Amino acid sequence: MIIKCPNCLAALNFDENSQKVVCEYCETAFDVKDVIVKEEKMNKLDTQELIDSGYDVDDAYMGLNVYTCTSCGGEIQVNGVEASTFCSFCGQPTVIFDRVQKNLKPKYILPFIVSKEKAEKSVREQIAKSFFATKEIKAFQTECMRGIYIPFWLMDVHYDTSMVLKGSHKSGKNTVTSYYYRKAHTNFNKITLDASQQLADESSQRLEPYHLDDLKDFHIGYLTGFYADSLDLQAEQLDTLARSRARALAYKEIEKSVPESNISVIREKTDVKVTKAQYALLPVWFLSFHNREKPYTYLINGQTGKIIGAVEHDNAKKIVSMIIAFLVLVVPSALLCMLFLEGEDAMKALFLEIGGIVALTLMGMGFSSSTRKNLELTQSKNMFNLVKKRQGKK
Repeated sequence: MIIKCPNCLAALNFDENSQKVVCEYCETAFDVKDVIVKEEKMNKLDTQELIDSGYDVDDAYMGLNVYTCTSCGGEIQVNGVEASTFCSFCGQPTVIFDRVQKNLKPKYILPFIVSKEKAEKSVREQIAKSFFATKEIKAFQTECMRGIYIPFWLMDVHYDTSMVLKGSHKSGKNTVTSYYYRKAHTNFNKITLDASQQLADESSQRLEPYHLDDLKDFHIGYLTGFYADSLDLQAEQLDTLARSRARALAYKEIEKSVPESNISVIREKTDVKVTKAQYALLPVWFLSFHNREKPYTYLINGQTGKIIGAVEHDNAKKIVSMIIAFLVLVVPSALLCMLFLEGEDAMKALFLEIGGIVALTLMGMGFSSSTRKNLELTQSKNMFNLVKKRQGKK
């Protein structure tokens, strides 16, 4: 998104540190709310239908010029003040104006706080601390780094339940089963749900939490110098997911109140409903690079700096570490068995101990299921292409 400086007509960029828009040429700084952008007044379209469905959506729409590439057919949506001469999909300078499109305007925006430099430094530091990462990956060359505002629905959900739960505990050699009745009602405010089909839900959830107390009323000035994706999932499409997340959060708290193990629900009567949905843009840095022809894309929460990503392990390091750990643990164990046990007892104890040490060592050297999933998301080609197609400085 490009907005021009009223003094010299150079591009303005949002500065994460000062939280102002700054001219890249004359270095004049402006408050975001002082940036004036001419926008065409839009009709309300089908907003009333959403309001009638119980969703509080901002009834203002903003006009986006749609440009079509004559080379690849790709479409680019930009604000009317932005000049576009290159296709962000294929890079060809064959983009022509096609039409004006009405898009729902976000109600809120959470501005970038973490700078591009800080985000990249944090990723490098995290990879450098990974003992099993290869030297090649630790010295990666950044191919793309883009600041993108991702669309989210902020859902308010009402939860009301009464349930009977069963739990058990050990009493001597016996297992005692107990039953508990719980009744609860609460309201969850602003549950965040990713409204973009291009970003995997697992990736967006791992970026949480965002501190939503810092939300600002949407102003197009916050977008200058960044990319912003339009939502392609309506609030109604995420209704089931919102209720599911609210239910899981509530049950987690209810479960804490039951002083038992092996807890299960015997009977319940639950009412969960979405009471409000508001459209917001939340900040994410995307950092991409290649290693041994494999794409890697790290995600960084643009507000908190939380990093999502993983790299493959150096197998040689893993093997050497496993051998060293095995020797360090097995030799003392063998000596202890020889000193305090005799005959078959010593051999049995030694074999059991060696087996346990081997199992623990292998577990420690391997990937956890969570880390494996993190690596899979990091190496996603779709994610890499999502970032690569964006052009520009940020």
